[in-house]
Amino acid sequence: MGKVIDYTNSRKACLLNIFFMVIVFLVSIRNLNELEFGTISYITCLVWGLQDGVVNTHCFQMLGFEFDTQSDPFSIFALV
Repeated sequence: MGKVIDYTNSRKACLLNIFFMVIVFLVSIRNLNELEFGTISYITCLVWGLQDGVVNTHCFQMLGFEFDTQSDPFSIFALV
């Protein structure tokens, strides 16, 4: 995600976040419809982790450049 933000802008990175959220939603619905533990369960865990990492990296990037102090926005983000 950091490289996407570096090569493009933050707006295109938001579109990538939305794309990952749609994939997570579709895979989760597929996993709920299957009602058994199998390969799709592993794929669900993979895309959930990937989407979580993408969103956190994008939030940290926005917090790092938006505020003057470096510690305040990150501590509030970690608290919430």
